[in-house]
Amino acid sequence: MYQALHERGILPHWIAGTSIGAINGALIAGTRLASRLEHLQKFWRSVATPDPWDMHRLPKAMLGLNSVWAALQALFLGRPGFFSPRWFIPPVGKAPSEPDSVSFYDTTPLRDTLLRLVDFNLINDGPIRLTLDAVRVTTGDLVHFDSSNQQLGPEHVMASSALPPGFPPVRINGELFWDGGIYSNTPGPACLMGASMVGCRTIDLPVTLHQDEHE
Repeated sequence: MYQALHERGILPHWIAGTSIGAINGALIAGTRLASRLEHLQKFWRSVATPDPWDMHRLPKAMLGLNSVWAALQALFLGRPGFFSPRWFIPPVGKAPSEPDSVSFYDTTPLRDTLLRLVDFNLINDGPIRLTLDAVRVTTGDLVHFDSSNQQLGPEHVMASSALPPGFPPVRINGELFWDGGIYSNTPGPACLMGASMVGCRTIDLPVTLHQDEHE
């Protein structure tokens, strides 16, 4: 959806995102206009599973099998630049002492990707306001991280996309946060705080990259 708006010169002044939308929002708000589509494509091509063959030549039943294969790859191998499996998970009752390491996957690769593709100085001082939703683990409250009143970093993006039990909670200023989608799949601040026009897009993972998306 963003590409269609971008190509028509319709540019956002405020982006509200949660879960994978937080990552997309950071990529858009944290990239100069000329490179935004390029950075979005770099991220999605790195986390998507390329088709092993031209899917347009195969029957529809094979499309479903390809999606299953992509899901299995993500389940057992993780995704480059996003998350990797924890090969040793302690038995129930013997969890690690640090709660931010309790998960099936390690999201350290995502931090490295965000630091490589996102300019957080631009997010904090640039023309696009960015609001990210996350859930405070200890209370279940929805929290808004907003570039208009605080400095945002990769940890805020990761907190908004830390979906349990796959991903670990993210610690910010001593508190643990989970994916805002636990509370609401769509971020509400833009609707509730006076935006004049709202565009909403939901995205399901895992994704596969079809042949026409390579071109």
